[in-house]
Amino acid sequence: MQPLTLLLTGASGFVGSYVSAALTSVNDRLQIVSWDRARFGDLRDRAARNAMWEKVQPNIVVHLAWESTELPDYDRTPQNALWAEASAQFAKE
Repeated sequence: MQPLTLLLTGASGFVGSYVSAALTSVNDRLQIVSWDRARFGDLRDRAARNAMWEKVQPNIVVHLAWESTELPDYDRTPQNALWAEASAQFAKE
């Protein structure tokens, strides 16, 4: 049986780093591919997502990428509207 390939976006973030560590510690048959902007491009760019999908062919996607800012403004950051739109497109694709 081949290992599953999980694409984890936001793996270097606060939540993503814990999720990555937890998944790695409980499942040795799981290959985790972290979305790396230098490697795959901007997640919000459709062409970059399509190219990544072709290359990685993940079985599972855990999407935790988001823009972070200092409290109390994290919920009003204009960038998060773009992330919400990219998240919806990512889910549809």
